[in-house]
Amino acid sequence: MFQGEGETGEALCHHPDVAKLSFTGSVSTGTKVMAAGAEGIKAVTLELGGKSPLIIFEDAHLDNAIKATLMANFLSQGQVCSNGTRVFVHRSIADVFTERLITATKALKIGDPMAEDTTVGATIHEGHALKVLGYLKSAREEVR
Repeated sequence: MFQGEGETGEALCHHPDVAKLSFTGSVSTGTKVMAAGAEGIKAVTLELGGKSPLIIFEDAHLDNAIKATLMANFLSQGQVCSNGTRVFVHRSIADVFTERLITATKALKIGDPMAEDTTVGATIHEGHALKVLGYLKSAREEVR
């Protein structure tokens, strides 16, 4: 998996040693990846603009549910279309689930994405970082 801006993706899409293209992201960029794949007769897999809910039932194994929620929301800093955009939890376990999820989230190590012990690295570019910060600000305002 490679992350980068448009130049990185374009170089990979057109490189003769790349036999398959797999892209997760926006429809507009996915269209460019598909066109590059067609031009070079390459296999292409696209995951575009998903909104993937997680549903946690009352009989869920909580350790596994917490791990799945963390993975769905923090894998590649959440920059995947299968990101767990919404997490629905049965009301009978909502309090304990939320408490444990907060504890597990606080234990994540934010840092250099190349370091072995980092669990949350950088966003793909500054524009995306600003978008994420905007979501956080909005969420804090909604809670008040």
